[in-house]
This record gives sequence, C-alpha cells and structure tokens, in this order.
Amino acid sequence: MSKRSRIWRDFIKRGRPGSLARVVEELVARAEAAELRNRLLGSDVVLVPTPRSAPLRPGTLWPSRMICDELLEKGLAAAIHPCLKRVKAVRKSAFAARGERPTTHDHAASMLATPGLLPPKRLLLVDDFVTKGATLLAGASLLSAAFPDVEVQCFALVRTMGLVPNVDRIVAPCLGSLRLTESGEVDRTP
Repeated sequence: MSKRSRIWRDFIKRGRPGSLARVVEELVARAEAAELRNRLLGSDVVLVPTPRSAPLRPGTLWPSRMICDELLEKGLAAAIHPCLKRVKAVRKSAFAARGERPTTHDHAASMLATPGLLPPKRLLLVDDFVTKGATLLAGASLLSAAFPDVEVQCFALVRTMGLVPNVDRIVAPCLGSLRLTESGEVDRTP
C-alpha cells in the first residue's frame, strides 16, 4: 500500500471530528464531474450504513454510519435507515489473507435486513472501504430481498487497488459493478 493511501485510510478509519467531512466534501466536488452524484445520490435516496465485521456495541466507532451522516448533512440524501445489521461476527477482510477473506455467503449468513419503514424509491448501501466487494454484494442482496421493488445500489468511499506501490490520484470517483461468479467469487469492476 502506498504511503498516501495509508494516510487516507487512517484518516477515515480513526473517525476524528471533521476528518470525514473533509473527505466527503472532496469526493462530492469530484463526483459532480463524474456524474456519480446524479446516479447514486438525491432527495429520493435512503442511505443504509454497511455493518462492521462484528455486531455493534454501544459507543463503537461506525465509519459507514459517519459517512452517511456527512452525506445527509450535505443534503445528498433523504434519510438514513440502518436496516442492515450484523448478527454474527466475521473475520475482517482488511486483515485476512487473500484466500481467507469471508465470502459473500459468509457475509449474507451473518447479516439481517429489517425493513421497518415504508419502502423508499432508492436505497444506497454505504461503506467506508471496498476490498473485494463481498460485504457490499451480500448486503445489497439482503436489501433487495427485503425491499423487492426498490432500486439498491452500493457506494464505498474508498476502493482498494491491490498492491499498487504509488497511487497517482487518491480521489478518483468511478462507477463500477459487483457480481457473483459461478465459482462463488466476487468480480469487482474496477
């Protein structure tokens, strides 16, 4: 991981007051040009923070929820609904070796979607980081099952790029896709 990437990772993960606000402001400024704002965000969107790798305990830092709070504060969504919960802990992807990361099935079996509100027009599942995409894909699948007539999309503030030694641009918004292959692996593009 490049030095600049580590700095940004730590900036986001530590949840310092104001740090996420600056990151989201930078993203929003660049997302306008990349058409991300119109495709993902809007007054008809309800934000769903992605659960952490273990069930939440009181006082636990929840970066995905903090990102949702910032997006809502900037008027980029209608509401936040934490309707996706982790009921059983899974190994953190960031610290797992390549073949030992939780699968999409592992994530789906460890989470529960609880609708509990009138169906929104669109849901946006929000995460701080996307590594392979198994967490987001599992969460989106559960939300789609719980809200069958609602468009469900995913957003990650940061996408990993593998072992790239020198990242030339830290903020590079893009649209992509996640899909489950026949072998059960996640195909993330880009």
